[in-house]
Amino acid sequence: TTPVLFIVTPGSDPSQELEEHAERAMGRGRYHQLAMGQGQAEEAMRLLAECARTGDWLCLKNLHLVVAWLPTLEKEIYVLKAHEDFRLFLTSEPHAKFPSSLLEGSLKITYEAPPGLKRNVSRTYEAWSPQYISDGSPLRAKLLFLLAWFHAVVQERRAYVPQGWSKFYEFSFADLRSGADIINQACDGSADPQWSQLHGLLERAIYGGRGDSAYDIIVLRTYLRQFFSNEMTGGGGVRVKTLPGTDISLPNANDHGTFTALLRRLDEANSPSLFSLPVNVERTVQVTNSKHVITSLRTMASHGGTSKGFDRSAWSASLGPLLRSWDRMMA
Repeated sequence: TTPVLFIVTPGSDPSQELEEHAERAMGRGRYHQLAMGQGQAEEAMRLLAECARTGDWLCLKNLHLVVAWLPTLEKEIYVLKAHEDFRLFLTSEPHAKFPSSLLEGSLKITYEAPPGLKRNVSRTYEAWSPQYISDGSPLRAKLLFLLAWFHAVVQERRAYVPQGWSKFYEFSFADLRSGADIINQACDGSADPQWSQLHGLLERAIYGGRGDSAYDIIVLRTYLRQFFSNEMTGGGGVRVKTLPGTDISLPNANDHGTFTALLRRLDEANSPSLFSLPVNVERTVQVTNSKHVITSLRTMASHGGTSKGFDRSAWSASLGPLLRSWDRMMA
C-alpha cells in the first residue's frame, strides 16, 4: 500500500478531517492515529502491524520530529503484507533530512490552512454539516459561529507577527473541535451559559495553553471576553453588537445557510481592522514577506550552479515557501 504523506505547515493538521472521513467510510473505531515523538517508535510499529493485519486506517503524525527513525519505518512499510483495506497516512512539516526514498515512494499532498478570515470560517462551515448546526438552539448556533470566527482570528493574526502575536502559534483544527465540544456542553441546559466558565475553559484548556507570552495571553483573553458575551449573542436583553471590523451582527437562527450567507458579505482579503490592528501594520507584513522572497531567491540562485539535472523534489521544496509568500503578498 502506498503511504499518503501530508506535507503540512505549522498550525495545519488534517488528522481530524481524516478521522471524520474514516468514520464515514469505514465505521467507528477503524481509524487510529499517533503523534510521533520521543519514545513512540515501538507503539508506532505495533499499530502499523496491527492495522495492516486488520485493514484499519493509521495516521502517524509529526514525522519531522523523528527523522532519524524514518528509515526503520520505511523498511517496515516495504515488507508489510497488508490487508486490502489498510491505509497509511503520514504528516510532516518540511525537513531537510526527510528520507528522499520515502518521499518519492509516497503520494504527496500539501495541506495548508486557507489564507484569509473569510475562507477560514467558510472552511469550518464546510466541515460542519447543516444538521450539526440545526441540532440545537439558536444560542448554540451563534456560539458555534463565534467560535469559528474567533478561531479564524487567532490563526490569521499569525500573519502579523510580531504585532499580532509575539510568535507563530500552532492553533489547529483540533483546537476548534475541542472548543465546539465545550460549547455543546455549555448549551446542554436551558439556562444561559456561564460566560466566565466558558472563557476559562477555552483559555486554560485549549487556546491559552499554547501561549508563552503575557502579552499574547492578555490579547487572547480580551478576544474571548469580546466574542463570547451577551453583547454578541443578544442575551439578557442587551443590544447586539457587530463583529469587529464588519457590519455583521448575528441572527437569531440555527440554520446553516443563514450563517454561511453572512460570510458572503466579507472581502476575500484580510483587513487589519478585523483583528483590531492599526492600518499601517500591513506595510510591516509586506516588508517581511518581501525579505522572505528575496532570501528564497538568493538561496535558489546559490544552489543553481551545483545542480546535476532537474530534481523535482528539490525544486518543489525550494519553490513552495516562495510561492506561499508571494500569495500572501498579493492577497
